[in-house]
Amino acid sequence: LLLIGPATLAQIGAVDRKLVAPAITAPEVVRARELEAPNLLHAGNVDLLSQRLGILDRLIVQAQTKRAERNWMIWPRGGSYQRLILGNQPLESHAGAGMIQPTFTCPVDLTKTSSAKYIFDGGKWVCGLSFLARKHPRCVVYSIGSNFAFDGFEIPLQNWVRTVRGGSKWNASAGCELEVFDPTVRQRVGNEKFERVVRRFKNATGARYHEVGLTGDPAARTVILGRLGAVPVMTLSQMMRQNGHTCVDVLKIDVDGSELAVLKSTNWGNLCAGNLLLEVHANLFTRQRNGTAYSIREAIRDIGLLEDAGFYHFHTETVCSACPGQFELAFVNVTWLREVIRWQTFS
Repeated sequence: LLLIGPATLAQIGAVDRKLVAPAITAPEVVRARELEAPNLLHAGNVDLLSQRLGILDRLIVQAQTKRAERNWMIWPRGGSYQRLILGNQPLESHAGAGMIQPTFTCPVDLTKTSSAKYIFDGGKWVCGLSFLARKHPRCVVYSIGSNFAFDGFEIPLQNWVRTVRGGSKWNASAGCELEVFDPTVRQRVGNEKFERVVRRFKNATGARYHEVGLTGDPAARTVILGRLGAVPVMTLSQMMRQNGHTCVDVLKIDVDGSELAVLKSTNWGNLCAGNLLLEVHANLFTRQRNGTAYSIREAIRDIGLLEDAGFYHFHTETVCSACPGQFELAFVNVTWLREVIRWQTFS
């Protein structure tokens, strides 16, 4: 785990803290050392709660200001030629990454499940993971699209939660409720390997594996995925209802181009989720649209659907050196974040 402590408090001058650079403690674990100053996050202090929520409010205002300025750069109001040209450029262009930079700063612990030092593609940034580890009575994690790449996200996240809770990393009951969805793997690797890997994964994490894909259409029961043929699908709401969940603390979506339809069709304002970790594949969107590029303006408009619902963008990262237009985007629900801050203040 790559862990950065709540540095934003110091950044905006609320609490004077001395942060220490991360130290490598094991090949698979990278974390920041303890802060040298007294840990004020756990002081049962109403004034501190008010201060911390005030910090969050200021960060929200800053994010809204950044978002407005970003939008002014690409919407051709007043016939601005520069805005028109920039907004029309493909997200895969050199300008794309610069225009989808985060507008929000995570004000609590910021954790990456696996460092690029060990696994280049697969680690995910999570805002408030310490809350997840101590949440009562349970925490819920959905990983939609796994491709058997469990070492970057699912396994290290579950091990971190168990470690913080004081349980053995092999004790499934000590971790989060982990639901993994992917209908594509069995046909690609064969029944024998599939059953062997899934059994080992379940034993290591306590996860449940669902051979179901994600759709934005509530009426759809299957979709055609090329040579794989028809695979079963559900919407996010249907997945949660089937598994008895009303809220998901961490929702990871990596579905190789299908995310665009889900992003556009989901009512994010009605979805209870904490972190949304979304991998965007602009090059695949372009292919799906017979060569019509997915533009910067379209990308920012679609990100705006999440921002309007209270999911604030706190991290952007490229997927790989040979993946044009593919980005890891991380969002946190500020309503969920207020719960994190209250817990950290009074626990």
